[in-house]
Amino acid sequence: MGDKSIKFEEQITRVYPQQSLFSHIIGQIDDGNKGISGIEKSFDFELKKNNKPLKLTVDTDIQYLIREELKKSEEIFKNLGSAAILMDINSGEILLVAGKGHEKYQQVNGDYLPFDDVTVLSQALNEGNNQL
Repeated sequence: MGDKSIKFEEQITRVYPQQSLFSHIIGQIDDGNKGISGIEKSFDFELKKNNKPLKLTVDTDIQYLIREELKKSEEIFKNLGSAAILMDINSGEILLVAGKGHEKYQQVNGDYLPFDDVTVLSQALNEGNNQL
């Protein structure tokens, strides 16, 4: 008969092979598989509609090196946050999106918004460059 109080459910999970290196870019999904931040949110409709993978152009080695440099500069200069975006000027591809200070907030038009590089990237994409 079995125990009727145990119910097994399938749930989609995200695996980050590079741990936190790209998690701020990729973002998160909720329990209903809806993108709630980052690329997951920006491309939620396309990812579900096309059923094709989304290929990013960010470079793992450059991302790691610049993130480490941002950490060093935060220790040296005691800055509240920093961000870097690197784009290939020939193709428009984004090679790097790194930032420090995600726990900080900035005031914009009376609202407090999280300081993060995904916000900067989203604004850049909305300006017309949509190649990732």
